Amino acid sequence: MKFLRSCKFLPVLFIIFFSLLSCDQLDQIIGGDGDNNGGGDNNGGDIYVNGFDGVYQNGSINLTWNSSKGANAYDIWYATNANGPFESLAPSIYNKTSYIHNNVDPDTTYYYKIRAIDFSNRTHPFSQIINVSTSGDGGNGSNDIQIFDLNQPTFGDALLNEERWFYFDGQEGDVLKIVLEDMNSSGKNFNGDVTFTLYQDDKATEYTGFSNLTTTDPGVIVTLEIGQKRLYIKVKTVLEGNFTLMLQRVVFDSNTTLTSLNIDAGAANLADDFDLTTFSHDIILNDSVTSLTFNEFNLYNPAALIEIFVDDNPVNLVNGGFVLMNLLLNETKVVVVRVTSSDDLESQDYTFNVTKRTNNNNLQSITFNKGTLDRTFSMGDSQKYTLTISGNDSDISLTPVSEDDYAVIKVNGEIVASGSESSPVNPDSLPGLYNQQFIIEIFAPDGSKSNNFYFDIQRLLTGKFQFELPGIVSYSYDDSIKTYTVETLAGIQNSSITINPEDTTAVVEINNNSGNYLGINLPDYTETSVTVSVTPDNGFGVEEIYYINIIPSWISDSPNNKAELYYVFDANSSNTYSVQWDDLVNGSGRFSEDVVVTIYREDMSTVISGYENVNSGYFNPVEFSPSVSEKVYVKVVALDGSNVGDFGIRVKDITSDAWVGFYAVGNNSVVIK
Repeated sequence: MKFLRSCKFLPVLFIIFFSLLSCDQLDQIIGGDGDNNGGGDNNGGDIYVNGFDGVYQNGSINLTWNSSKGANAYDIWYATNANGPFESLAPSIYNKTSYIHNNVDPDTTYYYKIRAIDFSNRTHPFSQIINVSTSGDGGNGSNDIQIFDLNQPTFGDALLNEERWFYFDGQEGDVLKIVLEDMNSSGKNFNGDVTFTLYQDDKATEYTGFSNLTTTDPGVIVTLEIGQKRLYIKVKTVLEGNFTLMLQRVVFDSNTTLTSLNIDAGAANLADDFDLTTFSHDIILNDSVTSLTFNEFNLYNPAALIEIFVDDNPVNLVNGGFVLMNLLLNETKVVVVRVTSSDDLESQDYTFNVTKRTNNNNLQSITFNKGTLDRTFSMGDSQKYTLTISGNDSDISLTPVSEDDYAVIKVNGEIVASGSESSPVNPDSLPGLYNQQFIIEIFAPDGSKSNNFYFDIQRLLTGKFQFELPGIVSYSYDDSIKTYTVETLAGIQNSSITINPEDTTAVVEINNNSGNYLGINLPDYTETSVTVSVTPDNGFGVEEIYYINIIPSWISDSPNNKAELYYVFDANSSNTYSVQWDDLVNGSGRFSEDVVVTIYREDMSTVISGYENVNSGYFNPVEFSPSVSEKVYVKVVALDGSNVGDFGIRVKDITSDAWVGFYAVGNNSVVIK
């Protein structure tokens, strides 16, 4: 037999917990003489059924247990395999502490568990599973507790000098780790009042070196290779107290996973914030913290080895943990939890950078590259300010400075180092208040609190405007003379211009006409100038004069010598329109089908279905009904490049029997670009 004193392991079996309060109650747990009464007072908590046992006699199994205080009934489940599945045998047994399972099969092992049902019909935890064999005429008659349930704990009690036996049937190659810890109601006690001895499968021969082992800090921990044999464990209570007995099957592998740990700074468990699938973490502590505790290390394979280093110096674990002391402000200590695999082939470092910081979240100053604050920034002042910029300012940025260099500053959600310039913002071109905003968040170095500051950006009111004009090809603006130069489609009549001032309250005049809308006619070949007056702030600001020079986009002598013109009008979806055109030579009609028409929707690119390059004429007009009310563009192209002559177009609203407009072009050859 091979004995191992320090082997690595993976838990796969179970934990059995005993509360050693009285001899009688422990007898009830492990199947004593059955003459004792009672069970513990549940005091509103869980009710456990003690003394559960079974005996096979005359073809039946007699199950017995001790009465439990607070129990109204009992529920028994059974299976023919230790791992189940279990099914209910007797769901409600009232006022009894025994039950006979009849008609059982011979040469079969039955497994039973029982639980209490209280007077509120609430079920309580199951007992430890017992097994009874129907081989022969008698039951197993043993008080030994077989360890086979992977998860179910058993609770019991006993007095001093009590002996209780447990056994485990090993599998081929089994190496077990056995842990016995002395407990009291507050946790680990380690007063040496519990011992245990390991026996071979004859229950008489002790394993050498494993006799009367006494619980001391951190408890009795031994590793033993048993193979495919039965292991007996005798636990003896020297004094009244508690203990935990745990068996674990050892597996050798290269796993180095740390599944969890506890990091206690005197408040919440800091480790809850850590994703241990990554291996480096920062811990920022308040300057009031004097120490930091690391403990409760849980490994995927508990057979792996844990070592602790602080600033590369090894640290001994005490009671399964250690305390990091002497933390200085703004100093970082590097704690490394090193996990070495059970096969000694792999290791993984989990690094924790521990730093103590202040809780100072104050801004010392803020400067802007452009604009003026409504008042000097001060921490004691309101947290909301207004930054006024001029009409042409763009790329506005700020530089914040914190009182503590380790504070974290965010400007509009982006981290900015203290003393560094933020990313610029470009406020809307429209004037007015609150069209853009800086939001500054400053977080204390220890992460305990934050401050927020808001800077609304206000652009000075100006007379600038945007305008709408049908058929615009391109335009430019000269700010020095406040003049727009606009190139438009040629041949647009019945046009209009709309002025949209940046200050929506501004007073607008167009060619000395009040209002922001004016109908205009654009001559064929001449530049037209429109004068716009804008007085911001509802007429109380400074009047500004602008000029819009409109140039029709005509080009003569094109390669194909085509002539094109556009006519635009407002169409109503409930009306039907007639488009007529003619080709003229010296004022008389010449319908040689060398003129075609295409009708566009308002975007000037979408053709109204069925009306592209239509060749008809004055005597055969095109009629159409628009699907929506919008501007409609009628494009006329003269195809006869050798003798274009004059041509014209007219539109009639058939629904109201009224002419919408007429337009004619002369001078023989004209082309729109």
